[in-house]
Amino acid sequence: MKNAKRLLSLALALCLVITVTGVALPSSLVEAEKSGAAASTSAEDKTSAGANPAIAQTLEESVKYSAAGAAKQSEGTKTVADDLARRYSGRTRLKNTIENIITPLKVITPVNSQEDLVFVLKKLLVESVGGLADSLIRVILKAFPQREYPFYDEYESQNLLKGTADYKTAPAAGARWSVGYKSVSIVPDDILTSPYFTAGYFNNYLGKNPITAVLDDQCFRAAAFSDGSGRGIAVFVSLDGFSISNTDVRKFRAYMADFIREKNIVSLNITASHSHYCIDTSGLGVSLLPFMGENLLAGLTGNMDELQSTNKKFMDGLFTRGAQAVKDAVNGMETGSLYFRTADIEHLISDKHTPIVFDPNANVIRFVPDSENSAEIWLVNAGIHPTGYPRESTEMSSEFPYAIVKYAKELAGADVAFYQGAQNEISKYDDLPEVPEGASDFDRIQIYGRKIVECIIASSNDVEVEPLLNVTHAETFFPIQNPILMAAAKLNLLNNTCVHTTGRLEDALLVTELGYAEFGTKFAIAMVPGEMCPEIAWGGAKTAAESWNGTDWLYPSMQELAGRKLIVFGLTNDQIGYIIPDNEVATPLADALGGMFGKHPYGEKNSHYPEMLTTSRKAASYLMQYFTAMLADFKND
Repeated sequence: MKNAKRLLSLALALCLVITVTGVALPSSLVEAEKSGAAASTSAEDKTSAGANPAIAQTLEESVKYSAAGAAKQSEGTKTVADDLARRYSGRTRLKNTIENIITPLKVITPVNSQEDLVFVLKKLLVESVGGLADSLIRVILKAFPQREYPFYDEYESQNLLKGTADYKTAPAAGARWSVGYKSVSIVPDDILTSPYFTAGYFNNYLGKNPITAVLDDQCFRAAAFSDGSGRGIAVFVSLDGFSISNTDVRKFRAYMADFIREKNIVSLNITASHSHYCIDTSGLGVSLLPFMGENLLAGLTGNMDELQSTNKKFMDGLFTRGAQAVKDAVNGMETGSLYFRTADIEHLISDKHTPIVFDPNANVIRFVPDSENSAEIWLVNAGIHPTGYPRESTEMSSEFPYAIVKYAKELAGADVAFYQGAQNEISKYDDLPEVPEGASDFDRIQIYGRKIVECIIASSNDVEVEPLLNVTHAETFFPIQNPILMAAAKLNLLNNTCVHTTGRLEDALLVTELGYAEFGTKFAIAMVPGEMCPEIAWGGAKTAAESWNGTDWLYPSMQELAGRKLIVFGLTNDQIGYIIPDNEVATPLADALGGMFGKHPYGEKNSHYPEMLTTSRKAASYLMQYFTAMLADFKND
């Protein structure tokens, strides 16, 4: 599998280089770097609505009022963002060049043995070659038509909901929990007669591998919560899919703007399950080479920002069906009691990467309605990659999260939504003793999901949660230093919103958001826009002696900052890639280049594949700066 990943890394990097080389031809026909140009929202919004004119019109109108209650950036998080933008706006080409030269040298650390010396030289070679490859891609990208991003100072935030207006430390008098749930299928009727593609393995270069079978369902599940204080409703959506961009999340909020205002929805979040076998909701399952042709045409005609790498018809259906699910969940809310339960599933989890840190539990937010005729509602959270089928599979499946939903209903009568956690390179064991010989992948995955449900049912450690919900959100900005992601941005493979600081793509900042919710006084949820290393949440990062660049990770854990039990909803409201402690981040092609040294070039369980899909070497520290400021602002207001 590691060799396959290395080949994938090299192949994708090569494809991106070839792609940006091929589409650079029309650059002379397009106005190069546009200074201070504000992004046009109308064309983008119409594109996102797909083929349905009614949706396009509603969406465009919704954006005009910027979904009721759009948040004003808090003072602390704005300071972090302003400082970052100021730092990048002052970067010159000379500074960038010097940084590129110095970066490989940072892996040179004191050595105590010949083995240490060999390892340092190995890292130095990999960083040097990786740096040259990065520079090559950046040079090629300069010839490619510039995307029209607004400058940081001109950027206007839209559709970032504010959360609860104030921070409460005790429930309101006479308050009760009210919760609603709705699940809808988003699988189109023509799934097997029209070409739809999965995302997750970048194996659809020619567009020749459409979905050929449907093994289970792909759903949009909404759970709505109110603590009875009158401060608003929070909605937590579980989306079966590889990921969804923050741009599309905000468009969805804009599409629902009237309902959001009417019902005082102060938080609406979408967490992707990260199944690699669902219909593509991210754009990463696009037919790459045909999309190159679309890029070429768009470059010639000046319509680059109108490109959409996801299937327009499918995303249209996701918006309409998903909006109805949110409405039904909110309109169907009823009173009851809320409990928090953990179930030990450590024996079902495998961490493929050091340090071995992960949440060993299935965490369950369990709502018991007052009405005996209503089903319990469970929000199940665990950090485990759903990757149980062969990478070349063309059969659509929501994987073990679907099995959890299925068996929770069958065994406990509960309505369930699954929320992915902090899972970096965490997978599941495949050698369950309950799996009979000759069982199919589908059967094995069903058994795995059922085992998790059985563990949840067997647990009896429920703690009642007071009717108290505090929610906040922060708009965050991250630098994009990874040239592979730069290429994806220029190709519009990913439609994430960016802002300029200097007008050069290498100095642009990615716009996303971070969220935090406290339920009672017992636990909290960190809503993170990517695949985060668990040690960031709970501690246990590598020491200087163990790390890639010989430094320590200096930030406290998120849980320590929260001051209570913390769970993570990963891939929530965005997918900005892997978020890795700074001291362990290598060049994006480290794992691919490491193959020249043989198996386990950096030691067993110490690969560096995730760097290929991380925004920068400091993404984790920026995340922690925002998280720290967000909590301080929220609790001290």
